[in-house]
Parts: sequence; C-alpha cells; structure tokens
Amino acid sequence: MESGDQQGVRGVEGLSALWVHYDSVQNMSEAAVAAAERGDEETAARRRELAERAQLRSPAPSHLDALAISIHLENELHNARFDVVRRALADGASWSEIGRVLGMSKQSAHAWYRRRHRKPAVPNPTATSR
Repeated sequence: MESGDQQGVRGVEGLSALWVHYDSVQNMSEAAVAAAERGDEETAARRRELAERAQLRSPAPSHLDALAISIHLENELHNARFDVVRRALADGASWSEIGRVLGMSKQSAHAWYRRRHRKPAVPNPTATSR
C-alpha cells in the first residue's frame, strides 16, 4: 500500500478507519449501480458524487489492500479475544460465563482457548510501500 510514512497507519484504530472508509466508498458505489439499474438516475448520481467526494478527500484502499487490512485486523481481534479470555479467567470468570458470552458451551469455549491460542502476527499492510 502506498504510504509516505514508512511506519504506515498505526494501530488497529487507524486500520479500522481505513477499512470503514473502503467499505463506505464501496457501499456508495454499489448503491449508485443499484439505483441506476432501478432507473433512479437522480439517486445514482448522488451516490456516485458521494463516492467520488469521499475518494477525493481520502483515497480508499484498493481491493487487495483492503483484503490485507482485513486479515491484519482479523488476527489482531482474534489475539485480543484470546487475551481477554485469559484475563477473564485470571479474574475468576468461569468457562460457563465465557462460553455464554462467546455464544457456545463451556466445553467449546475451553476447547477453543486450548486449541487456537494466538494467531501469528501479520505485518501491518500499510507499513511497506509497493
């Protein structure tokens, strides 16, 4: 991903903001296409204009960059979930309570924790220029 700063976008918050921007631009573009297919050219034009203005203000990541960002965010969130489960256990939470929050049985929650542990760190996709 092109970036003037070799450090790239910092942290989950920055990458999340990039993801939201990408998703918003894509949703506006898709809404413009759907409106045009319905024959509603006025709405299509408004949606296209919104997508274009958003892109001019701050270019959205490409599809492949967005994919890399989503993988990075998924791994970060997975590892955060693992850490939260570990902390909850340390604070005395039961597997039944953890399982209820995760939407699974206590046995499944325990098996998930035992089996999955942490995912390997994926480099921040905005940290290197291509």
